Amino acid sequence: MTTLWPHRIVVAGLAFLIARPITLCAQETVADTSRVDSAYSRMIAGFGELSMMGGRIVASRDRWQWLPVRSVAQVLDGQAGRYLRSVGESGAAVGSSWLGGSSAHDEWLIDGLPAADPMTGRTNLALLPLEQQEAIEQLSDEEALLAGQRWNLVTRQFSTVRPLTAIRFVQEPDETILSDAFFTQNIARSTALTFGFQRHTSAGRFANAALDAWDLRGRVRANLSERANVAAFWHYGRSSRGVNGGVESAFSPSIFDEVSAVVVHSSAYEIHERSDLGVTGMFRLVGDSLSTTRISTLHRSVEREYRQFPDRFSSNEVRHFASAKDLLVSAEQRVRLPFLSFAGAAQIARTRIDSTEVFGQRDVARSRLSASAALTLLDWLIPRAGIALLEDDGENARSAAASVTLSPSIGMQATLSGISRPIFPTLQERFWSDSTVLRPRPVRRGEERLVSAGFSWVVDSALRIDITGFRRTQRDVVIARAAQTVHGTPSIALTTWSPTWSGVTASAHLNVFAFELSGSFTMVNVEVSDTLSLVLPRWWGHAELAFHDRIFRDQLGLHAGVRGRFSDRLRGLSPDPPTGFEVANTSTRIGRAVTIDLYGTMEIGKAFVTLSWENLANASTLRAAIYPMPERQFKLGVRWVFLD
Repeated sequence: MTTLWPHRIVVAGLAFLIARPITLCAQETVADTSRVDSAYSRMIAGFGELSMMGGRIVASRDRWQWLPVRSVAQVLDGQAGRYLRSVGESGAAVGSSWLGGSSAHDEWLIDGLPAADPMTGRTNLALLPLEQQEAIEQLSDEEALLAGQRWNLVTRQFSTVRPLTAIRFVQEPDETILSDAFFTQNIARSTALTFGFQRHTSAGRFANAALDAWDLRGRVRANLSERANVAAFWHYGRSSRGVNGGVESAFSPSIFDEVSAVVVHSSAYEIHERSDLGVTGMFRLVGDSLSTTRISTLHRSVEREYRQFPDRFSSNEVRHFASAKDLLVSAEQRVRLPFLSFAGAAQIARTRIDSTEVFGQRDVARSRLSASAALTLLDWLIPRAGIALLEDDGENARSAAASVTLSPSIGMQATLSGISRPIFPTLQERFWSDSTVLRPRPVRRGEERLVSAGFSWVVDSALRIDITGFRRTQRDVVIARAAQTVHGTPSIALTTWSPTWSGVTASAHLNVFAFELSGSFTMVNVEVSDTLSLVLPRWWGHAELAFHDRIFRDQLGLHAGVRGRFSDRLRGLSPDPPTGFEVANTSTRIGRAVTIDLYGTMEIGKAFVTLSWENLANASTLRAAIYPMPERQFKLGVRWVFLD
């Protein structure tokens, strides 16, 4: 059997899903021809959400509109099991780890389509427009196999005959300003147009950290009939920022003095440009059926240029330019019977990298054929299983997942799940050919197994408790370490490691009258060599106490709170500016850190005004190995939604 067999299966699956009418039943697509005269979005079932059952909304707009956040990364800060590595400068990529996974394996979708950079495999959560999102969805193990990723950003869908405009404005220190806005209106009885933009600028805390980032997006969604909804979308983003490489502690009088601190690179900069164009269709092929068919296509082009001029720490000029194009076609069929839920998906993707000094010319094909099923005969006991057949650049692999959910009573749920999957190297890890990246041995495919057991208890809307124990075993996963070439030039060495992560996460949310008490805690132990045992802290978490009610004759909404974050010691990972790799830090240990923030949000009409006072105790510590934590600072944010 040749290595092309998954392509034949995928093509046959696509033809079957498109051509054959489905007469079984699945989740219904909501018709969208009625008038909506409000400032609230109308969700079109199946367009953005992926979970058929077992998925979970970890954050929604109804919640984060009351919080002092400006990015998807800040919304996720505090989620149980997730550790975010912020380098402290606006616009810089935020490293993310969930239950021990790395940023390249913490995969993201937007309305079911991949959001990651095709070269690095990472998604910059710090620059994703927040105003266009409705919710963040966490998929179960089986649905993650089906979709290819675990996290899905659900875009807001609208149907309004009156023009609706939303504006978000955030002002922070160091001339950091975020403007995020969109406009939407029905341009025909069954067709809606949405256009939005985001502008993010900052002078930066340290020298050579200025940011200027644009993001433009548009969508036309048409309800062709009661059986068909189609959306065409476009997205363009461009960011230009100074890349100082962090603070050089040996030459700085104080790393906490932003004026006198000496940065590693005083003149390096990075330009990142991205353009997406795609179409998604949701269909009910039989009128009296609840089955749905989803077909999508996406074309993405990405360019990155890095330039570093000679300075006091380097006498060489460095210039890296890389360009890649992605083409993806996928189809998915969902079916829901009284006793069984089933979903099948097929996907073909192709990435072409233009000839550059760091990648050469590459053409990589990938395909996936996947299926998942859940037995819904009993409401209190639901077993699920999924399987995926994968091909990546001619290499075949298989993924599998299974889980069982037990609901002994209303509000109580216990889940045991496991997933086994391959971890293919990113194109950056596989093909980077510049001398700054060394490979002591060929980069190969890794393996990963994640087993988790969770318990959830919900008492009306007053109390929710979630506890999850996990064990993640990784084998031959790529990690970057600092090294030197034979000529003594700093470089990156790509090696493999095989850590085993085990731990427990817990979160709780309690409502008492108008007060809300919430928090999360994660404890992780890693079985690996001492050098890398502190890539993550051994424990971290957050706690928050807030007041939420309407005052002044119920005319003014108020949400005010105090929150704290804490973490144990770690060494962590640091970004390498020329290559963009996350490099294991072995020289600096980051101490234990505790920060306290105070914030308040008022709802005045359709406007939300937020004022926050962050790092109230003015803690002087490190959040990443090369960047001190920002000192005490104020932030002001306004979000306004209006009609006409």
